[in-house]
Amino acid sequence: MSLTSILARERVDQFERWELPVVGGPDPREVVEQEDDGPHRPTVAEIEAIERQAREEGFHAGLSEGRAMAKRELDAQVARLDALFAAVERPFADLDADVAGDLAVLATVIAERVLGYEIATRPEKIVDVVRQAVDVLPAGSRQLKIHLNPADAAIVREHRSSVDHEGSIVDDAALERGDVRLESEHSRVDARLRTRLAAVIDSVLEGRVEEAEADALDERA
Repeated sequence: MSLTSILARERVDQFERWELPVVGGPDPREVVEQEDDGPHRPTVAEIEAIERQAREEGFHAGLSEGRAMAKRELDAQVARLDALFAAVERPFADLDADVAGDLAVLATVIAERVLGYEIATRPEKIVDVVRQAVDVLPAGSRQLKIHLNPADAAIVREHRSSVDHEGSIVDDAALERGDVRLESEHSRVDARLRTRLAAVIDSVLEGRVEEAEADALDERA
């Protein structure tokens, strides 16, 4: 053996160990390239799961919002009903002037419609109205003038004998059907439909207020 074939120990350390490559295995460079392809792409199953979760979350959010809206509407309706019940249970003595006035106007309008319909369907009723208005006049009133709507005036003229008073019938287009206005030498009677109804309603409301006040006094006693 020659000296050239013998390596000194200090030279052996300068060499690296060589290993036999694995046949058929993946190329390390390909593995690195595969790992560096980019972010992971979701599968079809993962996409469907994401969509299903989004739909469920949207459904629950919409359901909660719908329930909250329904609760708000229900609370508002309950509040209105409570206010209505409180107004109904409140005695007439506690009603302020505005509410009482509104009730009187409403009752007057309704009564006008009802009585106006009665006059239109039973025109002879105007004769009774004239007779009642004439009875209010002082005894011995002279120069009586009975102002009526032209349609009512024609009916009263036909039943002139039913009115126990002498007087002239005046056609007054400014009056509504059912209105009566009397003028004598020293007296005037406003027997228009609205005036008569207002007097009746005021009397009823006043009576209810007095009744409520009396009940309140009895409770305090």
